[in-house]
Amino acid sequence: MQKQLKKAFGKKFADPSIIMCPSNHQLKMKDSIPTVKQTIVACDICHKDQIDKHLIYFKCESSCNYDICSSCYILHLFGLNTVIEYIKMGVDRNFERVQQGLPIEHISVLSIIQQLKKF
Repeated sequence: MQKQLKKAFGKKFADPSIIMCPSNHQLKMKDSIPTVKQTIVACDICHKDQIDKHLIYFKCESSCNYDICSSCYILHLFGLNTVIEYIKMGVDRNFERVQQGLPIEHISVLSIIQQLKKF
């Protein structure tokens, strides 16, 4: 599968087993059938909520409660850490906007990548 991805995307990407949480614990893929139950599992990078309702998400197996959605995991695989930092900054700006009573901004990964290509 790694060879197919390298061929398709033309980039070298990291071994998925080396993606760790901030406490240096390995993330494990969780796959499940989505349910209608109310959940509070959110991505710790982009803050997308209810990611445990998705078919696949990634979770720290230790007790540090670190979870990421499949989209943010893919950004890690391809070493797009700068994009992840821009997402985090956008999320922080949106938290500030909500506190000020302003509407939130849409965070587009594609527009972030296009902006970074200009530099």
